[in-house]
Amino acid sequence: MADSSAQRIRARVRVFRSRVEPVVTRCVLLGIVALGILAQFVKPVGDLLEGRIFLGGSLLSGVAYILYGALKDLADVPPNGRNAPPVTNPHSLGPYIDEAFTARTVNIRFIGYTGETLFLHLQRLLLDVLTTPGRTRSVTVRILVPDLSGPVGLPCTLHQDGSTSDDPEFREYQTRRTRDYSHHMAGLALRLREAGIDVTVEFRTYPGIPVFKLYIFNEDMAFAGFYDVAWTSGFPIHDPTRTLLNPKGPLTSIHGWNSRNGNDESKRFVRDSAEFFEGLWKISAELV
Repeated sequence: MADSSAQRIRARVRVFRSRVEPVVTRCVLLGIVALGILAQFVKPVGDLLEGRIFLGGSLLSGVAYILYGALKDLADVPPNGRNAPPVTNPHSLGPYIDEAFTARTVNIRFIGYTGETLFLHLQRLLLDVLTTPGRTRSVTVRILVPDLSGPVGLPCTLHQDGSTSDDPEFREYQTRRTRDYSHHMAGLALRLREAGIDVTVEFRTYPGIPVFKLYIFNEDMAFAGFYDVAWTSGFPIHDPTRTLLNPKGPLTSIHGWNSRNGNDESKRFVRDSAEFFEGLWKISAELV
């Protein structure tokens, strides 16, 4: 009898959580986003919340809201359900980028840490377009990375007692890497324009920290995943006396949605991802 009562209680708790938890989570995330937007327009609120820092948090809450909804939908669909979006490992993104470059007009959008992974793919594909011209006649690439020009909570120095502190030298190192990618891509874009192909490559920085990555290929596909924010590394590389918390992405899972497969979940995620990107792009600054 006691076991039966306990089972009924656990069942009711599960039902309650399944109904209430998603609503509460979404409300909290949307509340943070709304408060961050309010802080940008109402000066007393902005001063109280120290606008720039809170804006970064509200932006991350925005993308967390989008990803939470999409992943919740994924969890609610049976594994063999026809609406389940494809899940891919980050090492297999290459074929999807290649597929995007089969279009006449290519539109690549990315939010990430330094842009290194995407840069390696794009360098190869743009050189292919230059050396073996095909169907592609227009390429637009826009890349958003976190603003590391000032103190941030991540990346950071990790001390032996578990505390952290800002690391200006490492921030500058990461920023230089992104600048190098930007300059190299700009040179490639110039060569392609001289060959008669319309190519635009832009890098911007957004207020926030590197905790997630988002790829959008044309208007069809979106891939999202989270960095391993607990990843540690030395700086300079393998320096045992200096430990950094330095987000790592290549080994984390990536969830992919393709709007062309006809289901509503995929279409909605691709659309919401594009809208989020465009909103963040508008308030971001040029990489200098």
